[in-house]
Formats: sequence, C-alpha cells, structure tokens
Amino acid sequence: MNKTTAKLVGYLITALRAIWAFPGVAYRRIVNRCETLLRAVGLGLTTITKGPEQPKKLFTISRRVALARCGVHILPSFVSLILITINLLGYFIGGELQGSQNRDSIKLGTLQIVAKIQELLVVASLSTVIFHVLRSELVFGPGLPLGLLGAGFKFTSLSFFWSSEFWGSVAYKGADHLRKASIFGLLILSGLLAVLAGPTTAVLMIPRELEWKAGGVNFYLNGTKEEMWPNYLGVPTVNCSGSNWLNNSRCLANGYQSIHETFSNRRGSSQNGLISLQIADSDLYKTVHARARESETYIVETWAYTAHVPSAMMHAASVSLWVAALNYLVSIAKPTMHPNPKLLRYASSRTASVRTELPAARVLCDITIPVDRNTTYVEARFPMLPEHGLQARDNRLNYADIWFQLQDVTSIVMAMMNTPASTRILVEPVDLQPIPDQASSVGVLLLSPDSENMGRWILQGCSIDGRWAKGKTKITENPLSVKYDFSSDQPRSTVDSKVDVEAYGWARFKPPNDGTWRRINITAGWLSALNVELPGTGQANGTRNQRTIESILEVASDRPLGDMDSNLMREFALAVIVADGLSRSSSWLTTNYGSTFEPLVSEPWNKSSATTLVRLGGPKNTPKSGTSTNNAKLHMQMELHGYAMSAESWFDFLCIVVLLTHTMIALGHSVWVVWHRRTSDAWENITEVLTLGLNSDRPGQTGEPGLENTSAGIRTWVPTGQIGWIEAIDGNTSTSTALDRPEELQLRFGRGRHMKGGQKDDQFQAEENTNYGTI
Repeated sequence: MNKTTAKLVGYLITALRAIWAFPGVAYRRIVNRCETLLRAVGLGLTTITKGPEQPKKLFTISRRVALARCGVHILPSFVSLILITINLLGYFIGGELQGSQNRDSIKLGTLQIVAKIQELLVVASLSTVIFHVLRSELVFGPGLPLGLLGAGFKFTSLSFFWSSEFWGSVAYKGADHLRKASIFGLLILSGLLAVLAGPTTAVLMIPRELEWKAGGVNFYLNGTKEEMWPNYLGVPTVNCSGSNWLNNSRCLANGYQSIHETFSNRRGSSQNGLISLQIADSDLYKTVHARARESETYIVETWAYTAHVPSAMMHAASVSLWVAALNYLVSIAKPTMHPNPKLLRYASSRTASVRTELPAARVLCDITIPVDRNTTYVEARFPMLPEHGLQARDNRLNYADIWFQLQDVTSIVMAMMNTPASTRILVEPVDLQPIPDQASSVGVLLLSPDSENMGRWILQGCSIDGRWAKGKTKITENPLSVKYDFSSDQPRSTVDSKVDVEAYGWARFKPPNDGTWRRINITAGWLSALNVELPGTGQANGTRNQRTIESILEVASDRPLGDMDSNLMREFALAVIVADGLSRSSSWLTTNYGSTFEPLVSEPWNKSSATTLVRLGGPKNTPKSGTSTNNAKLHMQMELHGYAMSAESWFDFLCIVVLLTHTMIALGHSVWVVWHRRTSDAWENITEVLTLGLNSDRPGQTGEPGLENTSAGIRTWVPTGQIGWIEAIDGNTSTSTALDRPEELQLRFGRGRHMKGGQKDDQFQAEENTNYGTI
C-alpha cells in the first residue's frame, strides 16, 4: 500500500470514528446544556456520570437556572389549563370517540393511563414546591422540626397528616405563627391536591356520554295560554259535520281510526303498570302513556296522558328547522367554529324537548245496575273523583268505601232504550252537577241489553276527570330520520311525552295540589263532539248509528258490562279517547303550522340566523309573536347524545377548582423563584437526605439529649419536635477528629446548633453560588 492510499484510509477511519462518535458527543452536549431541566422534570438518570462526586453549589443565583428548574411545572399546568378550558367551553365528540371505529374501550383505557401520568406530574410539581420551602427553612430560615424533614416524601399519603411526625411538629418553636401557618397550610393543601389530582384529572380528561345541549328553537303558538290550554271546554266551533272529522285533524274525533285499530289488535285483559301506545291522526304520530286500574285494589286509578297537538306540531317543525340550520353551518364550517357543526352531526341520537302542558284524563266506572224497560225512574251513580286525592277512602275492595254522585238520568236512558241502534253498547255523555273538591264535571252512561233477560238493560256510570299536567314533549331520533315536511305541513317524527311527577307510575298517585295538574271543566257537549257518528253504518230511518266511543269500547272488550276485566279495559279505552280529544282541543286555532316559523322557512340561511338555533346551551332566536303579543311562547331544547367533555355538575366544577389551585401554586412558585433567582435541587430524594445525615456530626458528639434512645424507634413527641437546620463549617469549626474529612454542610439539631443571642450564628450560614464538599 503506497503512502497516498494509506493516508486516504487513515482519513476515512478518522471520519468514520467521528461519525460514530457524533451521537454520543451530541447527546453529552445536550445533557450538559439541559442538565438542570432534565433533573427538574425527573430525568436526572440521564445526567448521572461515573464519578467521582465533585463539590457543588447548594443554591444557585441564576434566572436561567431558575427557569429550567420550573420546567417541572410546565407540562402538568399546561395540561390542566387545556382540560379546564375544554370543559368550560364544552367539546362534543360524537357517538364514538375519534380514531379507529369500535375501539372505544381501548381509547378510554388509554386516557385513564394518561390521567394517571398527569396525576404523577402534578404530585412531582407539588413536591418541588414543598422541597423548595423546606430547604429554604433549613438553610436560610429558623429551621425545621425533625418530623417535617420527610414531609416532601410523605405529603401524598393522607396517613401522614395524622401521624406522630406531623402532629409532633405542630408546636415547634423558633418560627412565628404566620410562618408556621404558611408551611402547614401548604402541606395540607398539597396533600389534598395530591389525593384529588388523579380522580379530578380523570373526570375532566375522559369523555362521558352526555345529553349535550346544542341550542334549539323559540316559537309562539297561535293563541294565548288560556286559549291553548282552556279551563272550560264547551261545544267546539270547528265544522266537523258529516264525515269531515275523518280528514280534519282539528276535529276532536280525528284520532278514532288509530285508537280503534290499536284496541282491535290488543288481546287479553288490561295490564298492571305503565302502558304505552302509539296512535296517529292525519297530522301527527304520538305516544299515549296510560296506567290501568288494578282489579285487586283501588289505590291505582286509570289515567292516560299524551302530547298537546299544537305544541307537538310546532315541536316537530322546530326540529326540522334546527337540522336545516345545522346542515347550513356544516357547509360553511371552519376549524375555529365553536361548537364545531361537523362534530354535532356525529351524535348517536338527538332528543328535542319542549316544556309544555299535557292533556291527561282519569276515568272510573261504577258497578252496573239493571234497568227494566218499563221503569219510570232511573238514577245513575257516578264515582266522585277528588281533585287532589284518590277516589277510594282506604285500601279495601269494598264499594261501601267509594263516594258516588247520584243523578237522575231517566229521560236520557229512556231515549237510549227506545231508539233502535246498530251497536251493542250505547254511550251518552252527561253533565254532572258541580260539587266542592269534585274534579269530574262530566260523565258517560254506558247502556247495553241484558243478554239473559230480553226486557232488561244494564246501566253503568263512568266519571271523567280532565287535566292539564305540567310536563314535556320529546322527539328522539337518529341523525338520518326524516323530519317535518313543510310542503304538506306534516311531521314525520313520533312525539313522546312525559309528566313532571315521577309518582305517576306508582300506586297511590294523587294529582298534586300545586297548580301543575289543572282541572278542566269538560261539558257533555264537548264529549258529544268526540263521540260522533260513524259513516257507512246507515240503517233505516229512526235507527241510531254507531258512534266513535261506542265502536272503540266494543272492540276493547267483547265481554258484557259489569265483568271486571271488561270494566278495566273500557276505563282504559275511555281514558285514551278523552286524552286524545283533549290533545287537539285547541288545534282549530292554527290553520298552518309551518307558516308560524316565517321567515326561517322561506328565506335562505345565513350564519347569523343559523347560530341562533345551533349553539351551546339554549336557543337565542327571536320569533314573531303572531297576531297577539300575549301568545304562548315555548322553546325547543335540542340535546345530543354522545361523548362530550363539558362541566355539567358541581363535581365537575370542583375538579376544575382542584386543578386550577395546583396551577396557581405552580405559577406562583415559578414567578417567585424567577424573580428571586435563588434555587436548588438538593435533598429531593431519600438517598441524598440519608447521605446528609450520615455526613453530619452525630447528636451524641454535639450533646443533644432530645435524640437519645431513638435508635430502635420513636414513641414520644420529644424527638419529632427537635429543631434542626443546615450549617456550613470549615476545618476550624469542625468538631470532628483530625483523621476525619467532614462535609462542609452539616445537619444540626438542638444544642448541637451554633447559636448567637438565641438565633442562628451567621458565621455558619450557607451561601449562594458557593461550592460545598468535603473539607
């Protein structure tokens, strides 16, 4: 190999060695430059060298070093502020967490691990503050009792605060009351924060499935409250003659076909508990919730309630408007929009609710009585329904315990018996005389031929109690459901309802006496409009055609009047019929529901109008009140079901306070140390504290009787209350033997401390920016 080649090979080897060594050199340079920061954030392992140990500064005066040592506060405080901001502003995610589909359990588990890491970071941040305070007290302050030397390691355990170390240190002398209160206050507060950091972080960091409020729509009904929910119901003014009522949803009996079909398809007897039925008319699908009386007891009465049709129609239309506003916002969405309309589309379901009054009906029928065709006097018994109580006096199934209202119905019954009819059960409404505390203002007579005696009829009286009950209507659907068809003025959603009184579903339910279940004065004329003649059942002249209520009662049960099961089923059917009629009692006031929302229906959307409907919280749109400023105003609240991060309850705000308190402590500590520039990281682990103690003169040598007999344990308050501090010594002041090489920094207790005039001797005061090691 010639010299030129040898040189090239040498250069190549040198270059390869430099390249090979570059990562290590770069690593050491980074570590050397960032040593303080790495130690502050818990990565001190990367800064450890082979040794030997060199003298080092106890306290450093440097703003750059102070900033680096505050690095332990940056990450937990930053994460806490982000979590607090997100939860206060609210962040909706959707029906599934973002990322891979069908992996929510893994995502939630990962977030729990991240929450635990944040807890450890918060504890590390608090430890830095406590070590700074304790170290400053030992070096520059009046010292600390022995029981508090390990406080920086033990404050995370609640047991520390009822230990002998803590309570034995409370009464230590040498510091003023304010100084002691600050130290113990910091320890107690940090202990609480350390315990609460984990669960509070998890609450704020892990999304929960919530009903998230996302705006809604304010709207007016086309009538006042008194018109929409009247206290008195007389003969309706809307034209429902002939067969008009079949196609006119403003007619009381328009729900007949759906109710008739429901009871035609229903088999068996009445059911105990809550019963839900879906019925429809030419405008609306709605749910009826009923409670049938039980045959064994009178503590459960027959009730039914459903949605108020004018409110429900406007409710359904408002949902479609909200969806239209959302779709518009999606088309113009930007990443900075809050809430993000694109995320709102990912809800697993949407629930729109409207606070309103719901029509409710209670029905109770008497036992049957026989009536001869040739009788000259007929007296019917109608059960009295207390306005705010149960009909029965006690629990016993004894008709002697039932209150009745007696009424002469001779002329009505005679006319019913003498008119040929095409129905098995005849129904005739009857106005009842007003009686104090009696809720029922109307009853119905049920009359049927006695199958066992051709010359006798069976008569039964039923009392009807109508109410307007406080509650809400609800529309729950998935995002793909068809909504309101404005062109045909017809909704496509099913409207559910719920009364505010939870006890409705339980035995002994009584209408509350707080104005939330208002009594309705129903007349026989109004009930007759609900019991209209059916078309297509024409008979010879003088024959009575079958009517709507009669037809439904016949299909509800094929058993005769007086049978217990048939009695319960007919009460149930009557309650459903009356509740449905009440629901449309004010429908005639509105001829077109869609036009009530103008100009939102016909005018193009813009960001301003859309964001009044789709927003955090409730709606902010200002609707037109129509022809009267006294018209009833309602608002639809939209709630999205899905994962969200939002402060909803008092506990959420408590979690925010916990993390915010830590952030303020961390920020305050950072400002303090950066301003004063004096920092240290000594004695922040047990090894360094033990080393300090091992390198200090033993108490026996310095004459400290308070620490005698403690080698096998401490059982009294005396040792934990002994005051100690750090002293800097030199060869002239050391009490060690000449053969020893004592450390310059010594931990001294009791009489072993150097004092002058009852205070620490300044001659032994440790100084900043001074290297300390072995003498």
